[in-house]
Amino acid sequence: MEKKGFPIWRVLSGFFSFASFLILVYAIRYLTGQIPNPIFSSVGGFIDNNLPELIVMSLLFFIAEIFSFIKFPINLVSPILYAAGSTLLLDIIFKIMALLEILMNQDLFKQVYPLAPLAYYLVFLLVLFGGCFFILAKRGKAIKEEERQKAFVKEDALPKEKSWRDIGKELRSLIGDVVYLIRLKTNRSIEATERKRMKKRLGDRKKGQSY
Repeated sequence: MEKKGFPIWRVLSGFFSFASFLILVYAIRYLTGQIPNPIFSSVGGFIDNNLPELIVMSLLFFIAEIFSFIKFPINLVSPILYAAGSTLLLDIIFKIMALLEILMNQDLFKQVYPLAPLAYYLVFLLVLFGGCFFILAKRGKAIKEEERQKAFVKEDALPKEKSWRDIGKELRSLIGDVVYLIRLKTNRSIEATERKRMKKRLGDRKKGQSY
């Protein structure tokens, strides 16, 4: 549940979903008074009776989604909100089951109702600890990745051991540089000697012409 960044579009999407849910609820309530149908009236009455619970459940999921984008440890609030919202969702499911029994006039879920109190606790604890475990596991993975990157940077900063091949290359490069310098100095000395000879010859010719 620890997610990078804070995407505004996810928040806006959740807000519009919540607004659409409210519009749908009020549309059903309006149609209930316009359509003389017992089933439709029962559904409308169910929504009216459980509207506060439906709104609170939607708000809990919406706020939990926002907290899930905040950095650790503040995002640990999101599993608590998800767990509370999941408990309300389970309660709505049990109420829908009871509504179906009324509409069908049958005891379809008679054996399920005694398990309801235990189911509330189990759902709350599973969502809570599951969400916390997911966040802590992801946090631990992120810490290990940061440590691995730091160790990689340190290894790059340390001087690496040179192999015999690298030493041989450096020696060849050094010998090549020395040979190049010797040749350069030799060529310069030869050029200097030639210049002196040319100057001497020119001097001798000038002296001969003067006599």
